[in-house]
Amino acid sequence: MQVLDAENLLRSVRRLVAVQDAHWAALYQPALDRFLEACQLAPASMAHHHAGPGGLAAHTLETLEIALRHRKPLVLPRNADPDTSARQEHIWTYALFVAVLMHDIGKLHTTIRLRLSSNQYWNPYLRLDQHQGEHYQVEFTSAPYK
Repeated sequence: MQVLDAENLLRSVRRLVAVQDAHWAALYQPALDRFLEACQLAPASMAHHHAGPGGLAAHTLETLEIALRHRKPLVLPRNADPDTSARQEHIWTYALFVAVLMHDIGKLHTTIRLRLSSNQYWNPYLRLDQHQGEHYQVEFTSAPYK
């Protein structure tokens, strides 16, 4: 994340989630790590916002911070009694967290392809361990929608 200069953003997300370290380590950090591993330095778009290297990660982290800030004052589920809301607070926060991570991840499968230096395409559903240190090129495909 140092490449993206997102350390402050990550600290803000961690603070807004407001769970114990053990819960962060067990639930949030692995999901965040896998997401960042999947998108690497992929851009979020070809010519619009966050079009540069790391744009997809930056866009998603910024969206995550905004969504968590908006979620903070909400009492969920709506019209629930206070005990139910208190018991479910972290469940709703985690659901939002995952939803934001997933909101653009499909781009890695539909509109962006990573061509490895071996001329193979990387599958975003697999870990990158066997390709560690390998260079890649970002290619854009035409979107399946207009």
